[in-house]
Amino acid sequence: MIEEIIPKHYLGDVLGECPNPRYNYVFNKEIGKKIPMLVPRKWQGKLVGKIITFEAISDDTGTSYRYVRKGQ
Repeated sequence: MIEEIIPKHYLGDVLGECPNPRYNYVFNKEIGKKIPMLVPRKWQGKLVGKIITFEAISDDTGTSYRYVRKGQ
């Protein structure tokens, strides 16, 4: 049997855009640092200063983060 991957959801403050516009910097108290989060094209440049939900996806190479709509 293969383990089911269940992403962990966090709340964080969007601090600003990264040099790559596909990512925004997000701060979360639980993680304790500023991290880059993947943002859908529709939301690029529109999330700065807002509190959003994002998820952590871990695999062999490390952990990545991406935006999640509320209610999912």
